[in-house]
Amino acid sequence: MSNWQERPKKLPSTTVKQITGHGNLFIIISYQEPRVPFEVFVSGLGKSGECAYSQMEAIGKTISIGLRSGVDPKRLIDSLINMQCPHPIMDPERQVFIQSPYDAIARVLRDFIEGKIDSSQEQFSEEEDNEGSVA
Repeated sequence: MSNWQERPKKLPSTTVKQITGHGNLFIIISYQEPRVPFEVFVSGLGKSGECAYSQMEAIGKTISIGLRSGVDPKRLIDSLINMQCPHPIMDPERQVFIQSPYDAIARVLRDFIEGKIDSSQEQFSEEEDNEGSVA
């Protein structure tokens, strides 16, 4: 039995710019209820068609499928947090080492759920589903 949630026409979202050892990520978290993420979009590394870009798109879609299927966000966070790559970087604002782009996504998602990210500047996303896509 599937717990799949269809995407509403409009969702509030918040965008976070996060430094990584590979460059800046832009992590967009859409939600239906305060602090309950519904889907995640990730962009900022590389250019369309490059491996880094497609890897970030893939992890965003994978997280979104989990969230929309009823997976506890904490399980997703636990599977990604502290994942390492050869280019960790100190985030001067948060005073924490960002171990990889995946670690950065997990930390932003965790901080969103814990209320450490201000979502009062809501953006509404009205993306339409494309055949075979999550968004």
